[in-house]
Order: sequence, then structure tokens, then C-alpha cells
Amino acid sequence: MIKKTLVSIVYIALVACAAGGGETGTGQDSNTVVGTITRFGSVFVNGVEYEINDNTSIILNGQTGSTASQLQVGMVVTLVGSVNTDGVTGAASSITFDDNVRGTVTENTLASNNQLKVLGQVVVVDDFDTVFESSVPAIKKLADIQVNNVVEVSGYTAGDGTIYATRIEVKQQSRSDGEEVELKGLVSSVTESTFIIGDMTIVYDPEVLKDFAGSELANGDYVEVKSVASVSPNQLVASEIELKNPHSAITARGSNEKIEVEGVVSSDLQNSQFAINGQLVLVSEATQFENGGRTTDIVVGKKVKVTGRLNADKQIVASEVEIKQEEKTKVAGLIEDINNLTKTISVLTQEISISNATTLIDDREERRFFNFSHLLIGDYVEISYYVDSNGNQVASKLKLESESEDTSGSGEAHAEWEIKGDIVAFDVASDTITVLNHRIEVDGLLALVDGIIGREIEVKGSVTNAGVWVANELELKDMEDDD
Repeated sequence: MIKKTLVSIVYIALVACAAGGGETGTGQDSNTVVGTITRFGSVFVNGVEYEINDNTSIILNGQTGSTASQLQVGMVVTLVGSVNTDGVTGAASSITFDDNVRGTVTENTLASNNQLKVLGQVVVVDDFDTVFESSVPAIKKLADIQVNNVVEVSGYTAGDGTIYATRIEVKQQSRSDGEEVELKGLVSSVTESTFIIGDMTIVYDPEVLKDFAGSELANGDYVEVKSVASVSPNQLVASEIELKNPHSAITARGSNEKIEVEGVVSSDLQNSQFAINGQLVLVSEATQFENGGRTTDIVVGKKVKVTGRLNADKQIVASEVEIKQEEKTKVAGLIEDINNLTKTISVLTQEISISNATTLIDDREERRFFNFSHLLIGDYVEISYYVDSNGNQVASKLKLESESEDTSGSGEAHAEWEIKGDIVAFDVASDTITVLNHRIEVDGLLALVDGIIGREIEVKGSVTNAGVWVANELELKDMEDDD
């Protein structure tokens, strides 16, 4: 499990952002949105479908004139545009994407703690929601990633060396000599020839500094480092270091502009303020907390979405804070029923809602414009979902998979599930526990001890022909991991 540690704010940095244009279309409210692409219709970000037209500016990794076809599900983008009065459609005037790190994997501990290291940056993988893609045929899933594979990572970060990945794409089996790699982050431990980002020591010559306007490299600077030299696990020789303005998407907007930012808390709530992705947020008694959230939920590493408006100091005055649900279930099986009116499907007898914010991926036919209407009874899907404040099961990600993965032809062999949540009940007589809405047979894998109720647990298992959920493996979270 990942321990939460307090990150001090050295620099107010909104990562994965860039400035954009003004109002567009017939929308009612101009806004700047930071969030993950969840599907295409035009493009869905934070539950809103934004129209892309010939006038939409798209910039990918600094390349102007990029096209909508280059955007991918799971990318964290900054979108400037407008939202219509229906609240679920709008128009985009600009979309900007910058990866967080692109380079070689230097360490893989996915099996033990769901983490990779890429160029010395800790990449935290969400087993339920991180989008995975590979251009290497032999690498079919996250577990196949090896040290020295070349990957591109998009996610949320304050630039402190930890990236909460929303998308990981394997680009190559290994890096060829002279190929460029890059990382971004906050500078620390500066000397005349070295500095540190995350766990990576950067060796540099002052001549490679770019856009510093005569100033010297300093601790707290947010930079993009590029290198064509060989990479060791802990050292990188820079070929170019560019000073970046990571909060340009915020400073480019005027006072009272609407801002919506999704990401991770990078400093705890203190004195009515906290930071998301390094961006300062102010809360008050007027701030509404969604999904049953509370101020005590705002702790480092927590996933949240903040909606508000800018004040004169370019801080977000929050009107709403949505606490993202981290207790989730993942099931894999055949779709048993579809309700087109309520936009729900049933898998392993579980009724699950598909919303505008659900990430949709078609791994079977690789349709880019994949949507709810394409789903059919009998399709084999892997779906992650959570329980909302009204008790509804809502999908965060759905992936349509090849029927060939169901080796039995009936769905039984691959009727699998994974769940993360608190133990709410333990029935010794039946040897079952209850997590979220699910009663699970643990078959002696867990003993009833003092304090076990309320502990977080991760369980994987299968479903019998009678529909009983049976645990195959489990991990009880250490109590100190909550600290």
C-alpha cells in the first residue's frame, strides 16, 4: 500500500497545463478544465462532451497544429471552452497535452506496491482505472512491463517526483542510442553542475538552459529536461533544460473565470486552503462537498475535482469539491442485461450505471468513437465501478475485450473480480466478509481479530456457477498506512 506523506508547497505548479483561448461556441460559461479524456464523441473531459471543430487549437507536447486524432483516452489535458446550459455538452477552443515523463523504466514494483519508476520518477498505478496501451506486441498488460522498456506517462502531479498515472503507453521494447527522453518537475539540490528531480540526478552544463532570461537555475524552478545521452538508474545528462510556466492555464485567465481541476491533493487542508496538483485552492463555509465528502477527506494523495472561480491572486475559490471514490470493485464477465433508458448494464448480476464520466475503451475492435450504444448482451467486458452517495454502482472504466479471452465460451472461466474497500462485516459461521455491497467467501484466508472491522482490504477472486463470490487472494492493509 502507498503511504501518504505531506508534501510542502514550494511552488504553485499546475502540471499538465498550458494557456488557451477565450470563449467559444454558443455555451453559457467560459471555463478552463483540467481533466482526463475518457472517450471520444468529439471529446469527453470531466463528464462533458466538448465539440472539436476546425478552429480548435490542439497542442501536444509543445507541437502546435496537432490534430484531434492524436488525442488518446487517459491523457490529462487542459481544455479551454464553454459549456452549454444542459451541463453535459460544450465546445472547445483549445486543448493542450503535455506528458509528465517519457523514457525508460528504471524500476518495476507493480506486484508489491503498484508502482513503476521512470527516469527516477515514481509512477503510481491505479489497478482499477489507469489506461494502458502498448505498441509492443509482446507487452499486453501492465504486468508485462520490464525495466528498460520505453514508456510515456500522463497523470496528476505537483512536480515533486510522484506521478499518479491516468495513462501509461509502452512506446518501445528498449531505447535506441541517441533517442530523446524527457521528464518534468521541480528542481531541488542545485549545484553548479547538478540538480535533482524526484530520485533522478540531472547533470547539466549552463549552456543547455533555455528561456531563463539570464537568470540561473534555482531550487523550486519547474523545468522540462531533455536528454539524448545514455540513462543510468539514478543519473541523466541533460541536452536541454527549459524553464516552464506550469500554471499558465490559470494565470492566462481573468479574475472570476470559471476553473475546473481534477487531480490529486498535494497539500493537506490547513487554514481553509489546500493544493490540487500544486495549485492553491481556497475553501469556505459556502464550499459544497459532493459524494458525501468532508473536509477531513482532503489529504495528500486523495483524488478530487475542484470547481470554482479565480480571485485576483489567481487562486481557485472553490464552490464545489468532489471527493473521488477510491473504494472500488472490478469485474470481468459477460454482459447479462442492458437498459438503454437508464444507461445501465448487468455483469455477474451487478447492475452498473454508465455515465458521461465513464472511461470507455474498445480493445476488441479498437473503435475510437466507442460508446454505450455499441454494447451488446453477451459482450465480454472488464468494468471498474464504485458506489455513489445514493447507493448506485457507477462505472469509472469499462473495457470491451475480445471474446477469445473467454476460453470456456460461457463466461464462467473468466468470471473474475477484484475489490478494494473497508470490511464492514465478518460472519465467522459462514466464513464470509462484506466489502462495499458484496458478500465474499474467504475460505480460511482471513481470521477474525480485534480491529479488523473497518480495515481496508484488497481481494481478488472468482464467481461460482451459483453466483457466489469466492476469494482467491487477499491483502489486508496495514493500519499505519492510513497515517
